[in-house]
Amino acid sequence: MPAEPNGASLTNAGNAPHAGCNCGRRQSAPQVLPLLTGDLVIAARDRAREPELPTATEQRARTTPVTSRLARYDLLILANNGPLPERDARIAAEFARHEHRVFIVGGDPPSAGRREAPSITRIPLPASTLGTANDSLGVLHDLRGQHGIEAAVVVAPTDLNPEPVFQMRERWGWRIMAFADAPKPLWGAAEVLVAFDAEPSDDLGPDVVVLPPALSWPARWAELDRAFRAAWPRASIIVLSHDNLAFTRMCVASILENTDYPNFELLLIDNASTDGSAEEIQRLAFEYPNVRSFLNDQNVGFGPGNNQGLREATGDILVLLNNDTMVPRGWLTRLIRHLQDSAIGLIGPATNRTCNE
Repeated sequence: MPAEPNGASLTNAGNAPHAGCNCGRRQSAPQVLPLLTGDLVIAARDRAREPELPTATEQRARTTPVTSRLARYDLLILANNGPLPERDARIAAEFARHEHRVFIVGGDPPSAGRREAPSITRIPLPASTLGTANDSLGVLHDLRGQHGIEAAVVVAPTDLNPEPVFQMRERWGWRIMAFADAPKPLWGAAEVLVAFDAEPSDDLGPDVVVLPPALSWPARWAELDRAFRAAWPRASIIVLSHDNLAFTRMCVASILENTDYPNFELLLIDNASTDGSAEEIQRLAFEYPNVRSFLNDQNVGFGPGNNQGLREATGDILVLLNNDTMVPRGWLTRLIRHLQDSAIGLIGPATNRTCNE
């Protein structure tokens, strides 16, 4: 699972006192331009082919830190009429605090004076709609399209009709969390069962996530996050590099910033680069627990290098990604969804730009 962002290297320069001042106040941290932004020029538009990056882009790609922001899966909380239950409100608050987008579908608006995190979005919905498969799926379909929701966990109320739950999984691959006090049919529709304010017991069974009353909410979030991520099969992304540091850094930045798929590892294989690529992927592996680096002392070639990554991979799903690729948000979730069809064993994506006719 990705580590929480560590921005120390980006903000330490702003922690020094103002020059010539003994007031103890700190300077504002300098603004660091993200590596990947909408105005980043990848190739000149007046040429049919542009195999090399513009000089300014290459310089920026070599020097801009990777990365202070990580993608997160989304959380949808389905609510009935009336105030949101306190445990649901706390779940929403904790996931928003850890930079997940949270969508509360239905329920009353927050009480006057109660502030919610900016990443919490409330969607009005009549309570009767939740029990009607076609209506509720229509609302969620629109919500998914409007906000680009791909990987998501749905927190289901105890009286939810299981039928739309099954269809959420079949259509979009969403995972379902149900409470241990829900009716048995909803248990069968959920990947994650959670017992709040309970102690471990044989009655609950080994597959139930038990959150004792004494457990703090940050610790509860960590337990839920681990259980949610484990509900998806593990994917191993393999990226091979030989020099071309700028390309590799942009590729890795796009993976870390845009991969909302909850359960993946990134394997970086370097074929004896001499341009700083080896040092960079070692740094990334040190900073992010789900990134691993492998440094070859000679260029073993494209095929053997990828095979090396395949041997080291621990995932159920294997992804070979060229290092001159940049991926959009939701890329891996959408690809893997097609593999739910047992007739498909291998899949390749399309590209919106390539210099290889």
